[in-house]
Amino acid sequence: MVRIARVFGPSKIPAPDLEAVGFTKLNLLAEKNEKGSVLTTAEVEFLVDWAAQHTVKALQDRLAKDPDKQKKRVVAIYLTQAEYSLYRAAMMKFGAPPVGKGLGGAGDGAHEVDRQPEGG
Repeated sequence: MVRIARVFGPSKIPAPDLEAVGFTKLNLLAEKNEKGSVLTTAEVEFLVDWAAQHTVKALQDRLAKDPDKQKKRVVAIYLTQAEYSLYRAAMMKFGAPPVGKGLGGAGDGAHEVDRQPEGG
């Protein structure tokens, strides 16, 4: 409980929203934070919302990803502010958490967008 309070205390997430997520998921997020992946307030808020909509197993899988072991490719695109706002909203909708002014795991979001049916 103390671990959860340390991680979620500084956030602006209302207690009823945290209670709705449940102890098990909050504990997983707090544990991740203690293992060196210090989460920003924006990341905590995003992950709590994400966790509320997914199973404990899905959250465990998301948190267990080891980005150092994944092959990565960089794609640079230039977007207007309006285009970036649409891109950011879409990536966050499909699982990319906000990190600073950018996104973390945007590739995961892109994979989810790619799996949507045409027009979806």
